[in-house]
Amino acid sequence: MPGWTWAKRLASLVSFLTILPSPKRDLVLASEALWASPLIGLIVAFISLASLWIVGLVDAWLGAFTFTTLAYMLSGLLHLDGFIDFADVLSTGARGEEAYRILKDPHKGGKGIAYTILLVVSVYLVYMRLAELSPVAAAVAIVATYEALYLAGAMGDPPPYQGLGRLFIVNSRGRLGLNLAAYVIAQLLLIITGGLEALVTALGSTAAVLAASAYAVSRARRSLGWVNGDVLGFSLELARCLAGYTALLLVIVFK
Repeated sequence: MPGWTWAKRLASLVSFLTILPSPKRDLVLASEALWASPLIGLIVAFISLASLWIVGLVDAWLGAFTFTTLAYMLSGLLHLDGFIDFADVLSTGARGEEAYRILKDPHKGGKGIAYTILLVVSVYLVYMRLAELSPVAAAVAIVATYEALYLAGAMGDPPPYQGLGRLFIVNSRGRLGLNLAAYVIAQLLLIITGGLEALVTALGSTAAVLAASAYAVSRARRSLGWVNGDVLGFSLELARCLAGYTALLLVIVFK
């Protein structure tokens, strides 16, 4: 039945993008549902918000820390691995075959590690403060973050070899309308809850994610000539940071 096929695709996407238990794990089906990545972000945001409200009853700071930790860890750090790999490439300025060799080298460069540490520290500081000031705005930024996966894949050319990156990019093409609908629905649910402040942060976070995705794809074209799974992960993590910063600034100004 068509309805069950859609359900299997979404369940497979949940199993791929998160550590949440799922009744189905099929990478081909997951790749066909990448357009629904903002809905995965919404699931992660709701779980993180629930932890914030529950733990926050004991201590506000601990609640914000739990929110940020869950929002990060629910992905299984899948995208952080892509960030450090592509950051290695960017830190050397290499292009072509040399850039690809660095990308696939299991030994991480010092600059790539330093960039990753800076990213993680920044994300924790920003989202913990954002969760304290406006939990809904923090959730808005998380949903926007997951949109980067589809945007980077839609803007970039797939790699010339078989792999997960190519599978997801090729199989997700031609579904921009579905992706935009999923993104609007996911953000609208939060905007209804958070009102004008959530709307403003949604617009700002969206702009930040567009900028992060465009930057990642632009640098990938110059260094590699194409976009693969590591670039998608880099795009998401960069978007996570920029969306959080933007949302925090807007919340501070709004208040």
